[in-house]
Amino acid sequence: MSDQTKTLSKLLADHTKLTEQEAKTRAARVQISKAQFFEIAQSKTRTEEADRLFMEIEDIKKDMLTHDKFTDSLIAEIAELEANRDKSLAIKENEPNAKKRSEEDNKFYDRWNPAELESKIRRLIADKMERYSLKGSMFAQIKARESKIAELSSGGSETSAVFKEVDPLTGEESYFMTQIGTSNLPQDDGDSLREMGKEFRAFVSDAKNQRTFKKDKLMRLLGNYKRAMSPEYPERAIIESILDELIRMPDMTRKDALLSLTPLMRPNVRHSFDRALTMNTNHHVFKKMIGNPCDGSEDWRSEKDSKPGRGRRGGHNNGGQSKKQKTDHQGDGQKAKDGDNETHSGGRGRGRGRGRGRGRGRGRGGGNAGGDTKKFQDQGGVE
Repeated sequence: MSDQTKTLSKLLADHTKLTEQEAKTRAARVQISKAQFFEIAQSKTRTEEADRLFMEIEDIKKDMLTHDKFTDSLIAEIAELEANRDKSLAIKENEPNAKKRSEEDNKFYDRWNPAELESKIRRLIADKMERYSLKGSMFAQIKARESKIAELSSGGSETSAVFKEVDPLTGEESYFMTQIGTSNLPQDDGDSLREMGKEFRAFVSDAKNQRTFKKDKLMRLLGNYKRAMSPEYPERAIIESILDELIRMPDMTRKDALLSLTPLMRPNVRHSFDRALTMNTNHHVFKKMIGNPCDGSEDWRSEKDSKPGRGRRGGHNNGGQSKKQKTDHQGDGQKAKDGDNETHSGGRGRGRGRGRGRGRGRGRGGGNAGGDTKKFQDQGGVE
């Protein structure tokens, strides 16, 4: 095996482990806008330090507006001076014909000397570049405070967190929210959203439903649950993500589909869910059922395994009856032969005796099997 093949194998193995770990934790990760990021972060953060950071960010933004206005006026002034310099240089280039210059050109040249203009323009450009650096510093200060706010908001939450990522190539910022549970959604008695919460709770907490539900039923439940939510609920985006995953992965197991729902569960519902899931995973047949694809394509295997003695009993019964029926026929045939042997006094006594005994004995056995089937199953079936 080459080094390149070994490296590729290791990468695939690491990726598989990471995928399995993510499937176990199953925290919903959805992209949000910058405004949502700060709205959620501010609502989740209640410390004096965070409040101070938000105030500082607002002050820096006000300073940036004033700074931008000054920079814009500076850029306009540089452009005007550069235009006057170019015009003065054009007048100077026409020096041989200075006697023919108009009085207006002479006054303009005297007022806007090219050398003086060039010196002033260089100073203004340096001032403009300093302004640009100052604006970059302001941006850095805002980003530092935003990062600190994100750290504070994620540190104090047990179920969700907001954070941002910066593309190392483009520098573009993206904002995300991760959630492993929720305390926002009502999941008890009531109408509308509360009623859907009650239905959702019953779905995930029922052990039998966990191992038998079909994907279509789950998708209908999630669709109805989402429609019952008003737009301000961030869990709508989580439900959309789960529905997309169910569509993209038609062979997703029931267990993985159930685990993907944990970001929508309140703590008490999660407790009931875990208890039912543990019961299913600890039973050898139920574990196979909950590990089957949630489209039901493999359920026939689990149904066959859940009744291990049924096929064997059927085989014994059928086999026993067939064997007895066969013996009955053999007995009848042998009786016929015995009748023939009785008409021929020279027949073999041994054959006559064996045929009579075997035919009669097995004939009685066959008669019992055909007349009392239940008695035979109870005594000989595999329980």
